[in-house]
Amino acid sequence: MRLFLPSGPNTSISAGHAVWLTLMVSPAVGLPRGLAQENSAARQSIQSAASAKPADASRQLLAEFRQTYALPDDKVIKRVAPPFSTGRQEFYLVHESEQAKLSPKGPEYLWFTWDEPEPDDPNLTGWERFREGQLTVKGMGWIGGKGRELGSLVDDFTGIQRYEMVGERKLTDVKVSGDWVIRHGAAPDKILTELETILRGECKLGVRLRLVREDRKVIVAEGRYAYRPLPGRGTVNFEQGSEENGWLEGDYDVLEVFSRNRQDWWNGSYSFEELLARLSRSFGRPVLNEVARPPKNEFIVNDNIPRNSKPPKEPEWDETVLLKHLSEQTGLTFTEKTRRVRVLRVEQAD
Repeated sequence: MRLFLPSGPNTSISAGHAVWLTLMVSPAVGLPRGLAQENSAARQSIQSAASAKPADASRQLLAEFRQTYALPDDKVIKRVAPPFSTGRQEFYLVHESEQAKLSPKGPEYLWFTWDEPEPDDPNLTGWERFREGQLTVKGMGWIGGKGRELGSLVDDFTGIQRYEMVGERKLTDVKVSGDWVIRHGAAPDKILTELETILRGECKLGVRLRLVREDRKVIVAEGRYAYRPLPGRGTVNFEQGSEENGWLEGDYDVLEVFSRNRQDWWNGSYSFEELLARLSRSFGRPVLNEVARPPKNEFIVNDNIPRNSKPPKEPEWDETVLLKHLSEQTGLTFTEKTRRVRVLRVEQAD
């Protein structure tokens, strides 16, 4: 399913994240009257221009776009600063024609991988096929015109999560504008080294990025997986190609991940590692896998875990109670221990 969003502050679309089984978004999201009229007029103008544009002109603009965004052989990361080129807008109109009807001016940021192998499955659509030459789109967004927070950039480019970062908020949350191109498969330390150079040189930000390993309090998952479903839950099977699953196939154990309030917010499909990563983001510290016998099946999870490490200040939220309920359903233990883990120190440069 494709997701189309209206232009507005703090709206972003990103590839490679967990897919929700229940996701209801209407393109007819209410917009202020003035913005709706402006978008309507802009849509008509863009559609007229696109329909009248010769094919040769479009190809030339796309060629200029590929040249502008090409990643040099000796680099693993590149920033393209605003104002953006006409070729970028042409790329958006060609590859995101439906999104452009809702957000004619295009996203405030795009980020790409460079030389990411194309998937083998010819039937894949959506993010898996957003490709122009050697560029593959990984995310885009509308963020209020001030740039993205540095912590979000690092998360996208390296997989280092916010809970793995240590530094003053004025540094981790500093806004950085521009589009980005990241070499596929580049090591996080190499990306961070070049990112620091760009931040200090192009963006004039006095920031130092140090990736180290330090002792930290973490949650460790241990034991042997033994599924014990709650009443009304159990293992479900999806046959290949059936209309009900969309993309799921095989057996899935259904889990309820909750604290004091069992009412779920989301339904999602997860591997065991994805579930632990989901918990890590919510708890604000790593949940490590030291399980002797891991689950054979993936999960369908009904959960009300907070989306980030700032849980709602409600009486029903309790990390210990949530892990107790999860332990009861999986047979695993979740214990606080000390482990040496990676930490990104975001510091003020001299």
